[in-house]
Amino acid sequence: MVRSRSNLISYLTGFLFQWVTAAAVIATMSCSFVAPAQESGSHASKVKSSSTTDVSLGVFGQFTSTRTSIDSYGTPGNSGIGQLTQGATESAGAMSTFHQSFRPWLGYNVNFGYTRFSEAFSDGAFQDIPERSPLTYFHRGTIGANVYELTGSYVVQVRKTRRMDIFAQLGTGVLSFRPTQHSSQFRGMVSPTMVFGTGLNYNLWRHWALRAEYRGLFYKNPDFKTDFVGVPSYYAATTSRNFNITNEPTISIVYRFGGNR
Repeated sequence: MVRSRSNLISYLTGFLFQWVTAAAVIATMSCSFVAPAQESGSHASKVKSSSTTDVSLGVFGQFTSTRTSIDSYGTPGNSGIGQLTQGATESAGAMSTFHQSFRPWLGYNVNFGYTRFSEAFSDGAFQDIPERSPLTYFHRGTIGANVYELTGSYVVQVRKTRRMDIFAQLGTGVLSFRPTQHSSQFRGMVSPTMVFGTGLNYNLWRHWALRAEYRGLFYKNPDFKTDFVGVPSYYAATTSRNFNITNEPTISIVYRFGGNR
């Protein structure tokens, strides 16, 4: 069962999401440069001192669940059922984050991440045709991909102890899936994503801290549709486009400009 979509629509949609998300990230970053109204005396000094900027570099594990789609149909004298599964192999990745707080409790992150995994899929169907033998087929395969993340998010943070604060983040961005095969017949694609998560920072020294967090990415499974004629039909199995969640437990080392808050 070959599922197809207009290449032009996919191309334009990918670029639309890419530019809209980039604009959202820039707008998020711009908010940090809107200076609060000038205040007098010690209160203004206190507000200024609460602003912090830091950068971090970390590693994460990537865990994506396998999604299954089941389609059934029936007409007089003809019925069938199809099943499509799609998921990703587990992998490790790297994550860098630029963070700035422009209120004691509010800030933003700009995240850039990379990992590499194989998108695994299977596609099968059964069709019952009266007065004939049932028609069945089953295909499965994998497509390797380099995956790049660019996201921006608002961060709400709360100081718990002198050395530790906790935070939660929510934002948006894009994931770029690029097939790893040389001269690959599969198209790379850009998918919009929502990022969410929570974690804690533990201050080690004046400028250094350790960050442990859970990050989640909510997006549609990638679609590596081929542009070439004659490619085996089972490669079209990567078209489920179901929404999925990638779980990324992450640990990072943080450098804070200006020292601890």
